[in-house]
Amino acid sequence: MTDKGPQKITLDFGKKAMGQCCTVYDPDGVQTGAIISDNDLPRRLPAFDFADRDWRDACMLEKARIPAGYTYLGQLIGHDAGESRKANQIPHVQNSFSKDDKNDAQAEFDDQDEEEEDKLVQTGANARPNGRYNIIENPLTFETLYGSGPITLHHVFDPITMLFRVSSNSAFSVDLSKEGHKHIYALYDVRNRDNLMVHQLAVTWMKYHNFVALAFRHDLRDRADKEDGLAMDVFVKARKHVLATWHRVIREDFVNAMIHPDVAAMSETEMKTFDPVDETTLQHGIFRTFHCMPRADYRMKGKGPKILQELLASNLPKRSAGEHEGWTTDLDELFDPTNGKGDKTGISASLAWALKGLIRQDFATAKDVGPLRLSSEKMQAIIDSLPNPSWRDQLTRHALSEAFNAVITVHNFEPLSPQAFREMPLYVALMIEAQLHGGLGQLGPLGSVLLRRALCDRIDAVEYGQNDLPDDGPAHLNSMIEIVRTLKGTPHV
Repeated sequence: MTDKGPQKITLDFGKKAMGQCCTVYDPDGVQTGAIISDNDLPRRLPAFDFADRDWRDACMLEKARIPAGYTYLGQLIGHDAGESRKANQIPHVQNSFSKDDKNDAQAEFDDQDEEEEDKLVQTGANARPNGRYNIIENPLTFETLYGSGPITLHHVFDPITMLFRVSSNSAFSVDLSKEGHKHIYALYDVRNRDNLMVHQLAVTWMKYHNFVALAFRHDLRDRADKEDGLAMDVFVKARKHVLATWHRVIREDFVNAMIHPDVAAMSETEMKTFDPVDETTLQHGIFRTFHCMPRADYRMKGKGPKILQELLASNLPKRSAGEHEGWTTDLDELFDPTNGKGDKTGISASLAWALKGLIRQDFATAKDVGPLRLSSEKMQAIIDSLPNPSWRDQLTRHALSEAFNAVITVHNFEPLSPQAFREMPLYVALMIEAQLHGGLGQLGPLGSVLLRRALCDRIDAVEYGQNDLPDDGPAHLNSMIEIVRTLKGTPHV
């Protein structure tokens, strides 16, 4: 029998604000009082040491089956999906309506507000303390790589050829620092220097763009300053080709590597039956789940294993210790699913010791912005729409509590009560669901549905513009391993 959550008893004393005439009782018999919205429920991290070393070792032994490169591909995708800032820090246009539809649109907006749609990024930003603004204005269009493009970003693109400024003999972005002006790099989004691996991955995509552009016009470098409009024409074609590749890599490579096989087998029509989550929940609920994936160490070319702390650029804009020393990782090894000796990882209810403080940082942000939780009405609606009854039954807080406590009892941890699953942030619940029901390092059914629906929904919203995709150019690639291997032996990029 599916747990429907707290039962509301409403006394009708006329038109009053929601919460003034209702009392909520926990199924365990604890009266929690009048509740206006999900945000009024307590938000707490469970009293559990996710970074306990013995626990982490046991989790990785069981779950480390996914090539470790997907950790950082996921970070690059997350950067492209958005960067959430406090809206009162960013001057912006709150809402735009034409004169004809302003009244209807405003009425619809007011209705959404009553239905607690205030978790949407870029909505009601100045009116609420948790208003957010997504400075990635076009999610999943590779804005994290291209920014506003070659017309304005001359430190990122050569202004004549409109090719990315990348060096064929370096895995990282070009250092443009001069004299006293330090830490200036030919890279648009500074977050793509968060660590050595995502930095190298971003530059790989920049090189791939140049490869595609030169496949369209091999003489671009010679002819760009002689033929007006040539560079822009090639740039537009190349960007569309790269973006189509990026979308295939997200759908067919990353998503399929990370999600439950039964969810991966579902049709697009079946996926459309699930409501997509808002941007705040995607950024601060779902993507935070992947913070459990970084390993304690990674193998560097010719250097052996290096600890994670040396690969993190924790004092941006300065380089990480690994970049400063010139270490690089073998991306072929990092993405090759057939390489039994390559670094592997997975999603579990554990963290690398180096990131033990990250889960609390994420929690502080979640308290501020209020993404959906398992106990949220809209999340419960998604759970209730899951097609497999066993998936629904295993996601009640009582079932999660019982199953997780059975796993952790041998490690002498204090058990987590059903109430803890009601109060914890979504990313923690998804980590635990992955631990219990995620198979070989993948997300559990709910996390899989949320991730696939959110990413594919945003990809489907992208419009490529006039003439759609170019029908010539290089072969279409579908995975990171194909891109890495295609670029090998092409120093001209």
